[in-house]
Formats: sequence, C-alpha cells, structure tokens
Amino acid sequence: KTKKAEQMASEALSVIRSVYGDERTFVSYKPYLPSYNSRMGMIYMMLGNFEKAESYFMEAITNLPCISCHLKGCDEGYYSLGRLYEEKKECPS
Repeated sequence: KTKKAEQMASEALSVIRSVYGDERTFVSYKPYLPSYNSRMGMIYMMLGNFEKAESYFMEAITNLPCISCHLKGCDEGYYSLGRLYEEKKECPS
C-alpha cells in the first residue's frame, strides 16, 4: 500500500461524504447496491481498514446483482474480496 493510494482513497471517501452525507446513504441506492458496496470496500482496503473492507465486500456478494448486470452474482464483489485476502495474505475460514 502506498501513501498515494491511501491519499486517493481518503479523497474518494471525502467526496462521497460531501455529496451523500455519509457512506451508508451512498451504498443504499438499491439498483447498484453491490457495485457501491464494492467501491466502499476498495476505499477501506486502500486505507488499511481490512475489517470494514471485508464487511462491504460481503454486502456486495450477498445482495442481488446490480440492475444493469446480467450475472447471477457480483463478480466485482468476489474479485475485490479475493484481492483483500491476497492483501492480508490469508484465506477465509
């Protein structure tokens, strides 16, 4: 993790909070709930908050796919969760 990545993630979180008030409001838009959860997870992963990142990724994969997606699950969420485990150098139990 680089300082630049952390800085960009912090800036993204700041923008989300300034527009939506908080991140829960951001991820509550149901048609794109999995994608928005995955984005929040990536932000927290870059900030080093792996627990919060994992929580957002799990939300992404346990909800229905985004309205414009033709897949049966959130590939973005699964991919991001895999990246998190890779970053943490562990496998889920």
